[in-house]
Amino acid sequence: MRFSNLFGTSPLEIAGARIALSAGGSSVKPASDKELRFNGNASATIPAGGELWSDAVELEVGAEEDLAVSLFLATETAVSTVHAIALRTHYVVTGNALSTETLSGAETRGSYYFISGVDVRSSAKANVVVAFGDSITDGVGTTPDTSRRWPDYLSRRLRADGSAGTVSVLNAGISGGRILTDVIGPSGVNRFERDVLSQTGVTHVIFLLGINDIGLSAFVPEQEVSVEQMTAGTQSLIDKAKARGIKVLLGTLLPWKGANAGGVPYYSEAGEAKRQAYNSWVRANKTVDGVIDFEQALRDPVDPLALLPAYDSGDRLHPSDKGAEAMANAVDIRLLHDP
Repeated sequence: MRFSNLFGTSPLEIAGARIALSAGGSSVKPASDKELRFNGNASATIPAGGELWSDAVELEVGAEEDLAVSLFLATETAVSTVHAIALRTHYVVTGNALSTETLSGAETRGSYYFISGVDVRSSAKANVVVAFGDSITDGVGTTPDTSRRWPDYLSRRLRADGSAGTVSVLNAGISGGRILTDVIGPSGVNRFERDVLSQTGVTHVIFLLGINDIGLSAFVPEQEVSVEQMTAGTQSLIDKAKARGIKVLLGTLLPWKGANAGGVPYYSEAGEAKRQAYNSWVRANKTVDGVIDFEQALRDPVDPLALLPAYDSGDRLHPSDKGAEAMANAVDIRLLHDP
């Protein structure tokens, strides 16, 4: 397990940690419960800005199986490094409950705290596909606690195809993320090295960023960017991936007519012109290994600038569960088996 204090301003003191197979809710399967250690120690201190891998533990995990990771923080600890929209329920109690099979009286949260990754050894060599995107990849609009983000559906497609164990899908979506601007999390150009290129065994990346670079200009006009800036930023990341031998699949931006955020119109005709221009550049890009036409897969034939109603979660921007499944179905999985 990788624990992170990347955005902390003071050391993160981990007094203890465990991992187990989830039994659902706040329960674990006790026979699977394992202590996590750090260089042989039960506790660890992660400096501000740092990350730390635990020692390996022997735990057999099946495809799509849920893990339960528990942390004990012995002192009051400010929340600093957090994945805000986890779409999974997490549980918080007072005191050291690391060895508790079921947490009682727990408060619930909807975010990941201080946990940023897990590596699992496969019995066969596996391709590792990183889905790199914003809230659409993060799963906003899909049903919580059901794993219905589009990368989840893609993983299940691969499993049904017999690819379980040979292709692994990592979700590196951050809600509000943009190609070029740091505000709601680090920008794509600033986190690509850490969140894609540094992933263990990465072989492929599916890139879907840009709608927030366009839409957020309605909130902060001084951060407006041109299509040329967006394409240059995206191309710089494509070039970095290709230089490492990583295959790149580039996604078109989804329809968004009528989208609004917090009551502020997100969609605009000027923004739509940018989206169309960016998508034209994506479709014509000859430096990538494949294009995934998410726009074509999810648009309404009656109104092609908008999401098909069945694929709309209700805000005209984020796909529903069915929309996320349609996105996964738009991926040519043969491209993910390439060496």
